[in-house]
Amino acid sequence: ILLDEVRSPDFVRTCAFAHFYCDEDASAVELMRLAIRLGPEDREHYEADLARMLKWIEVEGAAGTVLTAGMAAD
Repeated sequence: ILLDEVRSPDFVRTCAFAHFYCDEDASAVELMRLAIRLGPEDREHYEADLARMLKWIEVEGAAGTVLTAGMAAD
């Protein structure tokens, strides 16, 4: 069952937001990128979520873990 959930883009997106709210920005960004790869049918929605995360990080600064400028530009 866990493997099925891990392949679910919605589950991965939820995990990304959990990491983001726990100030684990780099992990959140990587998980959101994984959700984009897993859910091509919802790509635009997930990309919008990722863009909002990156904008927040840009304005507020990366918290928890270091997010390099190169990661934010991807």
